Amino acid sequence: ASRFCRRRACRCRQRCTCWWPAKAFLQHRGKSLLEHAVEFLSTVAGRIVVGLPTGQVDEGQALLGGLNAHCIAGGASKQETVALLLDQVSEPLIIVHDVSEFMADPDLLARLLALIGEDDAVVPVERLRVRGSLATIDADGWMESRVDRERLVSSYCPQVYRREALVQAFIQAQRDGWHETGIYALVHRAGGKVCLVEDGGEHLKLTYPEDLAVLENT
Repeated sequence: ASRFCRRRACRCRQRCTCWWPAKAFLQHRGKSLLEHAVEFLSTVAGRIVVGLPTGQVDEGQALLGGLNAHCIAGGASKQETVALLLDQVSEPLIIVHDVSEFMADPDLLARLLALIGEDDAVVPVERLRVRGSLATIDADGWMESRVDRERLVSSYCPQVYRREALVQAFIQAQRDGWHETGIYALVHRAGGKVCLVEDGGEHLKLTYPEDLAVLENT
């Protein structure tokens, strides 16, 4: 049986990170999420490079068989992993995807590729539905600022980038010690143009244990 994260004192919802087997190897309809993701991307990508946990690279490569994908060891974070992957490619346009972002839509990907234009990144988002008021809080429990809930969005994958903009963003991140959970945030922080595209399609990110039940019914 899979084990989940230990409970924290704040009783936050448990993310599927600490004790899960790598999400890439979770099975759905007879295939791993890794196979589903690579097959999805292979319709538009000339070359696919996959970042996997250290020690599971050979397993992933064997699983992909004859598919046009090369597996390498990733880093300790998404930012580190994408930096390592970026060193492996030279194409001018880069698609960043995550196996945990299931139900990716081919029409959405085609739309993102068509919209890249002169932008440095094109990222799909959905507006967050928040009922109450929002604010940021400091470490001592004091309010820092209010947040405009009407402008809040949540991003997901796939995302399209210009390689040159990604390279410059990672150079600055390395030099100045930037750390972001979203790769597009690095591009924006480095002065790049990031286009956020609202999309009404279905998508599922495997983050919490209960998400598995949704996946099984998908």
